[in-house]
Amino acid sequence: MKSLKSLWASNNILIVALIGYLLIVIFSVFSNPGALYLSDELGYASKAAHLAGHSNLLSSSWHAGYSIMLAPIFLAFGTNEIVWPAISIFNLALTTGSIIFWISTLCALGYERKKAILISLSSLVCFSVWGFISWIFVNPVLQLIIAIMARGLLVHERIPRLLTISLAGGLAYWIHPTGLLIAASAWLIAIADMASIQREKALKAVVVTAIGIAITVALVLIYQKIHSGINVSMGGDGGHYEKQISGYIGELNKETKQTIAEIGTGLINGIANLSIATFGYSMLLLTKAGERNKPAEGYLTTNRMKITIFIGIATLLLLLFSSLLAINQPNDYQHMLHQRYTAPVIQSLWILGLAQWIDKEKTINLPNRLILCVSPVLLALIIGSVRWNYNNRFSIIDAMSSGTSVISNVLNSQNQPLASLAIGISVIITVQSLSWRPKLILAGILSSVVGLNANNLRGEILKGGSKRPDLISEIKALSKTKRVCLAALKTDLSAGESDNLYEFYLSSRDIIRLRNRYEDRVNYSSFYNPNPSDCDYILSPLDVHLTTHRGDLAEIIHKLDTCQIVKVDDRLGWGLSKCKDPKQDKITKSSFITSSNGAKAAQLNPSMKPIRVYTKDKFNYENTDMTFGYLSIKGDTSYLVPCKTLNNKKTRRSCKDKKEVIMETSQETPLIWGIYIQDLRAGNYQLIPNGLKVYKGKVTVEIIDTTINRLNSKDYQDSDTSISNIPFTLSKDKEHIELRIAASANAIFTPPSHWIITQ
Repeated sequence: MKSLKSLWASNNILIVALIGYLLIVIFSVFSNPGALYLSDELGYASKAAHLAGHSNLLSSSWHAGYSIMLAPIFLAFGTNEIVWPAISIFNLALTTGSIIFWISTLCALGYERKKAILISLSSLVCFSVWGFISWIFVNPVLQLIIAIMARGLLVHERIPRLLTISLAGGLAYWIHPTGLLIAASAWLIAIADMASIQREKALKAVVVTAIGIAITVALVLIYQKIHSGINVSMGGDGGHYEKQISGYIGELNKETKQTIAEIGTGLINGIANLSIATFGYSMLLLTKAGERNKPAEGYLTTNRMKITIFIGIATLLLLLFSSLLAINQPNDYQHMLHQRYTAPVIQSLWILGLAQWIDKEKTINLPNRLILCVSPVLLALIIGSVRWNYNNRFSIIDAMSSGTSVISNVLNSQNQPLASLAIGISVIITVQSLSWRPKLILAGILSSVVGLNANNLRGEILKGGSKRPDLISEIKALSKTKRVCLAALKTDLSAGESDNLYEFYLSSRDIIRLRNRYEDRVNYSSFYNPNPSDCDYILSPLDVHLTTHRGDLAEIIHKLDTCQIVKVDDRLGWGLSKCKDPKQDKITKSSFITSSNGAKAAQLNPSMKPIRVYTKDKFNYENTDMTFGYLSIKGDTSYLVPCKTLNNKKTRRSCKDKKEVIMETSQETPLIWGIYIQDLRAGNYQLIPNGLKVYKGKVTVEIIDTTINRLNSKDYQDSDTSISNIPFTLSKDKEHIELRIAASANAIFTPPSHWIITQ
C-alpha cells in the first residue's frame, strides 16, 4: 500500500492519463466485438467450436493451441454472439498477464517496483499490444509466452529455468509456427549461458539442457499428430506446412537473386515498421543495455543483456519469417509491409527500449536517438520510392503494428505504404523529442485515435460480409424437428466467406452436411453425409445450380429441383428450400420471404430460379436509404419526400399503408436509382421486378452500365395484368450495372418489393 501511495504521489498526472487511456482501450476493444474477419479468425474460432463439440467442416492449417484455450468459452456459450465479448475478456486477461510478467522481469533486472509498473503499463501506448484483444488472433497468447520466457531466463535455479523454457517453447508452437522461432531464441540464450559454468557442473548442465530441448521437441512432435487428427476430424487432409516450405525453397532455387532481394526488402520494411510501431524504441536495443562501471551491478547488466539478446534474436527470426511472404507476392503491400508475425514482440521491444533509456533521455542524446530510430524508416522509404512498386492495398492487420497505415488511409493517399512510412518518421521525431512522461501521453493519444479508427474500419468489414447470417436462428429451430441439410459451398455469387459463415454458425451434428471438399470423396467423420435424399430442408447458395465445375453436386441440384424456396438471405445470396416428397405432385408457383426486411415476394413460376435477390432497401437516393413517398418537382430539381411530410392525414396514411410513390404533374423524370450490382459473371440474364404494380400512367424499368448505356428497359402500364421479365446481357465479368425506375407524369405505382435476377 505504501509503494502504491508513493507511486501515485510522484506520478499522479501520468497515472490519471494512463487510466483515461486504459478506458479508451477498453472502449475500443468492446466497441466492435464479434463476428469474424476473413480466414484467420474463422480458422481459430471453428477449431475451438469443433473441439467444444460443435462439429463443422472448416478445417484449416492454423495451429490449434489458441483454439484449445478458447474451447471452454464455446463449450459454455456455443456458436452465438455471446462468445465474442467473452473472448475479448479472455484476451484482455492474457495481455494483463504479460504486463504482470514484465513488471516482475524489470524488478529482477534491478528497477524500482513503481518504475517497473509504469514502464510495463506504458507498453499499452503501442497499438498492437492491445489492438488484437477484440480479435480471435494468437497475438495476446504469444505476448504472454514471450513475457514468461523472458522471466524464465532470469530464474536462478537451472532446472526450473530450463523447464520453463521447455514447456513455454513447446506450447508456443502449439499456438503458431512462429512459436518455434521464439523457443529457439530462448534456447540459444540458455545454451550460451552454459559457457560460464565450472567444469564439474558442466556435464550436469549439458544433460539438463539436452533434456529440456528434448521436451520442447517432443511437444512439437506431439502437436503435429494432434494437428493432423483435428484436421481430419474437420474434413481436412491432415496436412501441415510441407508444401508451403517446399514452395519457398523452390522459389529460392529458381530465382535466387530476385528472391533474396525480395526477402531483403521485406526485412528492411519490417524493421522500419517495428521502429514506427514502438515510436523508435525497438531500434534503441542496439545501444548498451546498461551501465558497467559498478561491479556490484555486474549481474544485473548480464541479465539485461541476456533478455535484450533474447528479444533481439526472436525479433530477427520473426522478421525473416515475415519477409518470406514477399516471395509469392512481391508487389502486395500486405506482404511487403506485413507485420502480423512480428507484432507479438512489440511489447517487449517497447519495454526494454524505454527501460534502458528512461534515466538517460537528455537533450544531448536526442540526435543519436533520432539517427537510430529514423534510419531504417528512411531507408525503407527510399527503397520503396526508387526500386519497389507497392500497390495501394489497405490491410487492417498492417495497422495493428504501425498505426500510421490507418492515418495514411484516412488521408486517402495515392501511395499509402510510402505515405505511412513518411508519417511514421514525423511521429517518431515528435515523440522522441519529448521527455518520457509527455511522450507517453502523446503516444497514448495517437494509439487511441488509431485504435478507434481501426476498429471502426473492422466494424464496416463485419457489417459488409462477415457478420452472423440472417437465417441461423430459424434453421437451428427447424433442425430440432426436421432434417435440415447444409450445402455450404462457395459459388460465384455467394457474398464474401458466406459458405464458411454458414458452416461455422450451424456447427452442429443436427445439421446434415452436403459437401464434398476433395476429389477422392473420402468420408472423414460420421457427421459428413453428401446424400440429400432424406432432407426436409436444404440451405444453399441461390446460384448453386450454376456451379458446373462441381460434378459431385448433381444429386443436390436434382433434389433442389423438387424443393421450393421459402426464405432468402438477400444480403449473402442464400436460400432455404422446403423439399416435398417425390411421390407428391410437382412444385407449382411459390413465393418466398427475404430475411433483411421480412417482405414477401410475389409468386414465381417453377422455372424461375433466382440466382440473386435484391430488395427495395438496397435503393439509394443521393446516398441515403429510400423510403416510400412522393416525388416533389421544383424547377430542374427533383427529390423524394417521405410520406410523413404529406399535410393531409388521410393521404399520408394511404401513402404509408399502400407503399405508393406518387408523382406530381411533370415531364417523365427518373425517380429511383441505386441498386448497384457488380458480382455477376459475363452471360445472359433476366431481371424480374417482382411486386411492381402500376395503378396509373407508365413506369419504365431500365438497366444501365457504367457508361450510362442502357442495356435494356421495359415499360409497364396500368393496364398490364402481369409484370414480364427484362432480359439483358453482360459482356464481361463483374461489370457494374445499375437499376433505375422512371415514371410518367402523375403516375401512381408501387415499386418492386424484390428485384430478382435469373439466368
